[in-house]
Amino acid sequence: ELQEHAGLQHMLSEWMPTRRLHSQKTFLQKIARHLAFKLIVILVIIANCIYLGWDADLHVKNSYRHISQTRQVPNSQAIALVFPILFVLELLIRIGADRMNFFRGDEKWWNIFDIVLVLNSLFEILFPIADLSFLRLLRVFRMVRVIRVVKNVKWLKSLRTMVFALINSFVSLMWAFFMIMLIIFVFSILFCHGVATHNFSIDITDADSLLEAAEAQKAFGTLWETCVSLFSAVTGGNDWYYYA
Repeated sequence: ELQEHAGLQHMLSEWMPTRRLHSQKTFLQKIARHLAFKLIVILVIIANCIYLGWDADLHVKNSYRHISQTRQVPNSQAIALVFPILFVLELLIRIGADRMNFFRGDEKWWNIFDIVLVLNSLFEILFPIADLSFLRLLRVFRMVRVIRVVKNVKWLKSLRTMVFALINSFVSLMWAFFMIMLIIFVFSILFCHGVATHNFSIDITDADSLLEAAEAQKAFGTLWETCVSLFSAVTGGNDWYYYA
């Protein structure tokens, strides 16, 4: 009996610190896997998508204001800092919850992709003077993260699948239309940054370059006009050769 009692005490002494350590580990795991945390991340990503569209629209407008030598509208630096900070916090919570498993398993490439996006955001903040035309284009890929987050929420499965297309034909059609609009929106942001980069690089004393910029302004002067132009080119509303 004494040996059994000593063995029981030894087992409890080893189990108690392990239990405390386990509770400390599962605290972040409960946060990272909680439905509210996933919904907050989805809302932040959606808000970031809206901000990216607004930033692209402002960027292309300021590029033409640069050519026409009018006052440019400054971007909000506070909003530009909020999203990277939130994404860094989200990444730290997930790394603290998963630890080394964050870099293992089936989702390790998604996790590495998230790290690259966060590092891209931090690089833009730390080096605001550098030429970040290419890095600005990488912002668009942040919207891809919503697919990865949504797939873990069971009651949002309709966002990532089109099961029973004949039964739910209307729902499938709406999501298909949403995907088309999302693709047009993504490429519109890319076109806006491309036009803006071109406008900032041309010689404003060259009459031909100014005429070319004025023609591009008609079709790609704002984010909305770019979306309409791409939608017209896709649906036959206007010949794609007109924009070539």
